[in-house]
Amino acid sequence: EHLRDENTNHGDFNNLVIFIHLAGDEPFQQSYSQVNRMFNDSSTTTNGYYNSMYNYFKINTYNQLFVRSYLVPQSDDNVIVAYEDIYPRDYYMPWSESNPMGYNDDNEEDNRTTREMQLLARAIDYANENNMFPSDVNFDYNSDGLVDNVCFIVSGDVAGWSDLLWPHRWSLWGAEAYIGNLRVWDFNFELSDNDWYFSNSTLCHEMSHSLGAPDLYHYDDDNGYTPVGGWDLMAQNASVPQNWGAYMKYRYGNWIPEIPTIVNSGRYTLRPVSWSSPEQVCYRINSEDPDEFFVIEFRRSSRPFESHIPNGGAV
Repeated sequence: EHLRDENTNHGDFNNLVIFIHLAGDEPFQQSYSQVNRMFNDSSTTTNGYYNSMYNYFKINTYNQLFVRSYLVPQSDDNVIVAYEDIYPRDYYMPWSESNPMGYNDDNEEDNRTTREMQLLARAIDYANENNMFPSDVNFDYNSDGLVDNVCFIVSGDVAGWSDLLWPHRWSLWGAEAYIGNLRVWDFNFELSDNDWYFSNSTLCHEMSHSLGAPDLYHYDDDNGYTPVGGWDLMAQNASVPQNWGAYMKYRYGNWIPEIPTIVNSGRYTLRPVSWSSPEQVCYRINSEDPDEFFVIEFRRSSRPFESHIPNGGAV
């Protein structure tokens, strides 16, 4: 069943983008326009749609969700303007003998969570003090009193998997920060100085978490198998982000209203999951086990945002 009401993840979704420059880091390598295009470019190219977050969610949702991102503040000279933090990169790395200023998760008052939450709250406060937020944009499309999403782009390269300086989605529960009367809650955390991780694919993966999608990969690889792999953005995101699978679009996205169940033999039309509308993109076949069923979908690598799937065909 759908996990959310029918209106969730539909319509205009306004995302805030805030840059953070850690003390002592090199300036941002990208220009303002480069980052803005990664988020907002709605154009098409000779090979399809420009690889942007806006285009990805427009296509992935069958024109039901439009994610527009507001980079604050806007830049007049194409140079990224960032909040300059008071601490250097080492402060946001794990403690070690060679990094005595790093965070220590054994210390409840000064662990990773505390440092991350305080960093983000300072960045929000800085933007508020300098009147950086647009006043005519609705950042609460579901009227829950919370900012729908903030994407913090932090200077520097990624650290170790699941460290603080690693792309992730979380909620700002450990510090209070507001934009107007809306509390900042859901956020994405991105690092700027790694071409693989600072890409539209990673941006869309983390934003998908904010929209309700879970990871589909094993956090522990000891099992020796991959259940989904390159067929879904939430498993192994490719350099050009691939579509969510059909069941993900149905259960978590609310973009497929229903999955028809096949109970009789016959001929059925199956369109690519990246079709222009959600009709006939998947079918359900029940198993003899009441707790198990199968969803059949069709993938085609020539469709928008499908150029990096393993191959084409029914899966």
